[in-house]
Amino acid sequence: MGKILAHDKDVAAYLDNTTEQWSRHMFDTTISCDHNTTNFVESFNACTKAHRDLPVLNLLQAIRVWSMKRIGARFDKAIDMEPGQSLIMLQRLSCGCGKWQGCGIPCKDALRVMYNERVDPVAYVSDYYKGAAYKATYAEHIHPMPDQSQWPDFNLPLIHPPNKKRGAGRPPKTEEERCE
Repeated sequence: MGKILAHDKDVAAYLDNTTEQWSRHMFDTTISCDHNTTNFVESFNACTKAHRDLPVLNLLQAIRVWSMKRIGARFDKAIDMEPGQSLIMLQRLSCGCGKWQGCGIPCKDALRVMYNERVDPVAYVSDYYKGAAYKATYAEHIHPMPDQSQWPDFNLPLIHPPNKKRGAGRPPKTEEERCE
């Protein structure tokens, strides 16, 4: 907030006084994209923190074991749902958790219903993820420009990289990280 306050006092005041809260409630579910790289990477790093100093193959094995345990735990979890409700879930392509509607890929609850109903989950994945959409996206030709002389001029200032130089290798661990 200090950085925001230093940049723009009006924005800081707005954020201090706002009563709005963000949720998935009114997001457009036809977009089918829940991609949020930063949160995913932070979550992944938190889960692999204990194994970070291992050699690459041992690290990958630890991640595989951790992933398989999570998948097994989710798959074993039973869903308390009436038989009719599960069919409505599949017909509407929706689940109470909202994840299926948000990203277009069936969530763990929906996958469990599909497993019980003996239906193919691929049929319930959004068309945005299928080959036809990919082909339509890249059907038009992209005409490359051979060099910077053909770029349009927008009269914007030239931005240079920062003057900081990062040392080679991994940064040294802090005292706090060494104790963990």
